[in-house]
Amino acid sequence: MSQSVQVTLEDAYKLAEKYQENGDLYTAENIYRDILKDLPEDFNALNRISIVCYHQGKLEEGIEYAKKAIEQDPENNFIWNTYGIMLGDLGRHEEALEAFEKSKSLDPEFGEVYSNICYALINLKRFEEAEEVGKNSIKLQPNNPNFHVNLGVSYIKNGKLQDAIDAWIKALDIEPNHAKATINLGSAYREIGEIKKAEEFCLKALELAPQSPEANLNYGNICRDKKDFESSEKYLRQAISIKPDYIDAHNNLALLMVSVGNYAEAASSSRFALAFDANNIMALQNLGQILLETGELEEASIHIRKALRLDSESVDTKLTLVNILYLQDKLSEAENLLNETIEDIPDNPFLYVKLASTLEKALRFDEALEAAEKALEISPDLPEVYYRISMIHFMNNATEKALEAIDTLIKISPEYAPAYSTKSEILQAIGDMEDAETAISKAIELSPDTPAFYGVKSKLKKFTEGDEDLKKMEEIKERFKDGAFGQKVGLYFGLFKAYEDIKDYPKAFSYLKEGNDLKSKSVFYAHEAGVKTINIIKQRYTPELWKDVEDKGYESNAPIFIVGMPRSGTTLTEQIISSHPDVFGAGELHFLNSVEREIGIVSQDNCADLGRKYEDLVYENFSDAKSTKHFTDKMPGNFTNVGLIAAALPNAKIIHCRRNPIDTCLSCYKQLFARGQYWSYNMHDLVDHYKFYVDMMDFWRDTIPDRFTEIFYEDTVGDLETQARKLIDYVGLEWNEACLTPHKTKRSVLTASKQQVRKPVYKTSVEAWRRYEKEFEYVAKELEPYVVKRA
Repeated sequence: MSQSVQVTLEDAYKLAEKYQENGDLYTAENIYRDILKDLPEDFNALNRISIVCYHQGKLEEGIEYAKKAIEQDPENNFIWNTYGIMLGDLGRHEEALEAFEKSKSLDPEFGEVYSNICYALINLKRFEEAEEVGKNSIKLQPNNPNFHVNLGVSYIKNGKLQDAIDAWIKALDIEPNHAKATINLGSAYREIGEIKKAEEFCLKALELAPQSPEANLNYGNICRDKKDFESSEKYLRQAISIKPDYIDAHNNLALLMVSVGNYAEAASSSRFALAFDANNIMALQNLGQILLETGELEEASIHIRKALRLDSESVDTKLTLVNILYLQDKLSEAENLLNETIEDIPDNPFLYVKLASTLEKALRFDEALEAAEKALEISPDLPEVYYRISMIHFMNNATEKALEAIDTLIKISPEYAPAYSTKSEILQAIGDMEDAETAISKAIELSPDTPAFYGVKSKLKKFTEGDEDLKKMEEIKERFKDGAFGQKVGLYFGLFKAYEDIKDYPKAFSYLKEGNDLKSKSVFYAHEAGVKTINIIKQRYTPELWKDVEDKGYESNAPIFIVGMPRSGTTLTEQIISSHPDVFGAGELHFLNSVEREIGIVSQDNCADLGRKYEDLVYENFSDAKSTKHFTDKMPGNFTNVGLIAAALPNAKIIHCRRNPIDTCLSCYKQLFARGQYWSYNMHDLVDHYKFYVDMMDFWRDTIPDRFTEIFYEDTVGDLETQARKLIDYVGLEWNEACLTPHKTKRSVLTASKQQVRKPVYKTSVEAWRRYEKEFEYVAKELEPYVVKRA
């Protein structure tokens, strides 16, 4: 039979303190509980059990005991300080600050409370006050290293990095193995770019505190800087295993995963960070950028807009949103956001570069160049400016100026790999295939793992079995399977080209579909907009309008318009006609729509002005066109503007190019277009758009059948001379033998046909869709009724 042992209150305290000192907090807690059973209002027991609970992580319980202790002795500054510490650890910083202020009022010489006030103010983002309090704490206890550590943190928050470093060095002077000061110095030296010194402190921090999540995070970041990605991942994941809710570690792991091209893991890490704090700005920014890279634009927009609401001044976040809007074709919103940002930060050249890009996509080339020139004034050696200037000229058919700008860029920044890729595209457009191949090879030499470069190179070669470039493409594909969609899209289209060359058609189409599926995620084809466009045009071009505008348009016969679906033979047709010495081939022009936007919807009062302004724009941009009788405008999408052309330029020639609809759509599906044609990346959208086009052309045949002629691609490649003579006769020119060798005509060709047009006319594209009958079955079935049987 056991007997109870009676001990005095003093002995009980001594016993509890002994257990507490030895780390047996559970036993110490039970002793204090026993004391409180008999003496529930005993201040010492309440005070001590609150501290024991705090060290066990039982903060809520510790706070309740501290409150009861305060009731017993409200003038005790120590219990107020303890109470504040626990409140702070729960994130209740306003209440913590009140408790610390009460402690200070009870004993203004109590140095520790000043340091705690400093820490609370930092958490409340009252950084200037925190710095002042931190300095006061050091006046009271100059040899307390913790106070110097807190002061250093306040300096960091006030942007005084060197002062922070000095404070932490002082802490180490007092206590050489102070873990927190060592951890902070590792991070600070990394911030100022002293990587070697940062690494030394980070390694020392890991020795002193191997279970510190901050120490593991810092060293993981150092490893990332050194491109030791494997070690970086190890330490970042270790930081997370120690502290699963460590948001900074999740965010930095996301950045690491982006560095290695693993966007799926990067997104997962960002989502983990947001699970712990839905308003974490860095996580929102990271996830938005990652989703932008993977083509998930709608979700990316949600996260970036939220980040911008939380931090409306972040230029990086605004630029990310602009990039999303750019890809969504929300160009007006992108332009407005850029202009607002430029008002606040007028000297940021990247804002002007992005504005130039946005204006260029809106076909406002002159304004785009003005924005680029502004960026150049601010930063004359910025590679991105020359790159953008080159692209503006390229998209505006000014290939010589485009080449000049890209060569300037290469001179300024010879290691800038994208410049060589773009130069290759420009050289392809002007028919210099040898130098184009040299340029893309240089891009690959500088950046051999950039997937998109291989897509560019694939257009310049014929692949064979065992091709080394194909092996490299397959290898990169595996490594970048979770990479950015923009890079992967180009690679997949390149792989399609390679396998089609070696006649492995099933494999070729599998890559083609992957590329199209990826691309379609980032573009928006609006069926409703197409229907609305047709209805508006049909309602506008009535018999009454034709009666009103008769004989009122601009009388020039210089323009020759070539319209139809893309990939229907429009480029070949233009090449045949522009091979004639009296015809200048201007390529795809955007002037009709811009003139209509400027002058207004066609009417009897403005139709002549519309035609005159259009022709003036052509001559302003192509001075060589003035020396010929005619110029061509080969914009396929002008099939919607046949009525506008007929009204504004009644003497202009209009040629409608037709081709087997299934071949046409397959050729569109096989093409990664430089801009627009968003319907081409999805088979259902392809069919939808083709039917839209047929409906539009049927309307023109019913209303103005005598205003245009039609030519079939199959007839042209089957009997070039007969069709070429018909074309030249329709234009009203005398026959010229040069029209039989269109591949020899030297001019810029910016369209998807720039490779084919350099070769003699060939017939292998007729019925080419038969190679993919099974894969393209849906399109073939839907468009079979539209196939015109040729004799």
